[in-house]
Amino acid sequence: MCDGITFVLRRHTPQLHRFSTKKTAIEKREAYIRNLLIAIPLKTALGRIFIFVVLSCIAQPLIAQKISKTDSLIQVLSRYDAANKNRQPDLRDSTKVKILEELVLLHVDSKPEKALAYSRELLELSKKINYRKGIARGYLYVGGLDNRLGAHDKAIPELKTSAALFRKMKDESSLSKAYSELGILFSKLGNFPESIYYNLASLRIVEKQDDAFAIASSQVNIGILYKQHGDYDKALEYYNAAILTAKKLKPEEAEYVQAYAYNSIGQAYLKQNKTDLAMATLQRAKEKARAFNNSFIDADIYLAIGNTYLAKDDAAHAIENFQHALELSIKNEAQPGISECKLQLGRAHFKLGHISEALTYTNAALAIAKQIGQKEFVRDAYANLADIYSATKNYRAAYANHVLFKQANDALFNEGQSKKLTEQQMTYEFDKKQAAVKARQQEKDADSLAAAKKQRMVNYAILGILVIVIGIAFLIYRSLRSNQRQKKLIENQNEIIQQSLTEKETLLREIHHRVKNNLQIISSLLNIQSEDIKDANVLSSIQEGQSRVEAMSLIHQNLYQSEHLNNVDIENYMKELVAYLSKMFRGDSKSIGVNIQTSGIRFDIDTAIPLGLIVNELVSNAYKYAFDANEKGQIDITIKAKSVTDYELNISNDGKPLPADFDPKQSKSLGLKLVSILSRQLRGRLSSYSDNGITSFTVDFKDLKAWHASN
Repeated sequence: MCDGITFVLRRHTPQLHRFSTKKTAIEKREAYIRNLLIAIPLKTALGRIFIFVVLSCIAQPLIAQKISKTDSLIQVLSRYDAANKNRQPDLRDSTKVKILEELVLLHVDSKPEKALAYSRELLELSKKINYRKGIARGYLYVGGLDNRLGAHDKAIPELKTSAALFRKMKDESSLSKAYSELGILFSKLGNFPESIYYNLASLRIVEKQDDAFAIASSQVNIGILYKQHGDYDKALEYYNAAILTAKKLKPEEAEYVQAYAYNSIGQAYLKQNKTDLAMATLQRAKEKARAFNNSFIDADIYLAIGNTYLAKDDAAHAIENFQHALELSIKNEAQPGISECKLQLGRAHFKLGHISEALTYTNAALAIAKQIGQKEFVRDAYANLADIYSATKNYRAAYANHVLFKQANDALFNEGQSKKLTEQQMTYEFDKKQAAVKARQQEKDADSLAAAKKQRMVNYAILGILVIVIGIAFLIYRSLRSNQRQKKLIENQNEIIQQSLTEKETLLREIHHRVKNNLQIISSLLNIQSEDIKDANVLSSIQEGQSRVEAMSLIHQNLYQSEHLNNVDIENYMKELVAYLSKMFRGDSKSIGVNIQTSGIRFDIDTAIPLGLIVNELVSNAYKYAFDANEKGQIDITIKAKSVTDYELNISNDGKPLPADFDPKQSKSLGLKLVSILSRQLRGRLSSYSDNGITSFTVDFKDLKAWHASN
């Protein structure tokens, strides 16, 4: 449903264009067209004649006969082409680019396919005349419209090209629009990390520019992302902030933003099963949307209202609203909207027992969803079909569709796990001393909060256990006379305990998942920061910090993906870490081979994190210093057990040898100092040697969990 507001193009579900929302009077538009014509070079008599003819032909229709803006611009474009058909395109044709841009904006709501055609013409002409601004805006419009029409694979490179050009031109205003559009695109694709990355980047720019409309748009977009991520309270916070920001806008702009915000709030309430609040808010969105004629937002609101009626078990009214939404989606040629409307119509008819209609709509929704690659709709359609066939006792078909549902659901889950996450930013406005003091204070605060939280959890656990014990004692006392009742009570308690253990395991996985997400966000924001850094030393420091964060992030990723939450599969972790480092230092080159042998060893998180950081530092040093740019070589990583508690890590390479007088204890390198500190943390020691073309670092260390147990 709701994908986000963009101020690139005024668009559907719900997407908004900052250029076209700021309406001008007819006189201003007429003056603008005259200015376009005045911009045509007058170096030749033909140019002067052209100006006279065009003004004569369009001034009267515009002012006296009130011909539509679209027809006026088409006339201007036609006469421009006629007057310049005998010359090769050159930079003077930037005037035509501006006319095409106006036609894009006028058609984007009513005829997106035509707007896309004008956008492509604008882009091709700008390329021919080497008009940089036109090329950048052309990619922006083409990518935005491809995004709207469902061609997401095309839209990604187009919008990224646009963003790169705007960065090169230092056009931050346009760059924020490209970032916003990319945020909406990745939101549609279900890629939360990429979406939040680009939306936050856009928000940072528009906040600096104090653009209230753009800020409100970004707030709605970020709210939608939090809603999709399941954080409804955070989503509502951003939606309400957008409504407050919109009060600074002109009435028409304010109502446009508020319509989208109320629509999003209503959908968030619906997700929280607050159906009455959802219905009231969606009706308010519907009232706001009447101030402007946009069939896309109307379709989205009708669909949301239908879903609310369906949640209230009022299938008849749900069908009525779904039909309105379907008619508007067909008019808009919005295939995702058509698919979703038919899917919901199938559900509503099934609730009313209309099996034939339910099958027809659901199968139609499934066909469209497969065609446009909407994996969530495919999954939901299979679930609908399984329910329908089960109700009609066609258990073979029900089972087949349930299997397809499980496959689609598993595919969606696995796809989401591979996405990188981005969030938060680091500043460098304070010197090292201030930063260190602040970091220490934050660490103390975090420890205090963690200790307080842990104590609260212990208190709640003790209280809960006491309540359970008292309850069990009371039940046992009451049931002593009946062995059968006592047996049943014990079975019930066992089931409760097992459910509690399952819930705690799920919570622990979620904690590891969120820690990993936050670390990935820090890594990505370090990457953003590095884009503007020119100093090689500073850039190297940023990359080193980024690799250390990634090393810790992969630990938590392995924990929440593993069947064993207590231990990390070291070999799998090492492979992922080395693959990341190889990508960072060597790109796609496979010139450096890496061999990893760990004999299936597993460590808990207290051992795995410092061990991972040690490997990160030593392998990073090997990539940076042991091999030249295109040199081939080999890195070997082995971990073997020496006893129950003692292990040996060896990292060797066949690159450049260490200096003869090299002593890791005397090294001033931050990385080797960190390795030494971490080795001591693992109750171990670091040594190194170079011999026969092989450079080797060895760390003898202890499995902290086993070591503490033995002591």
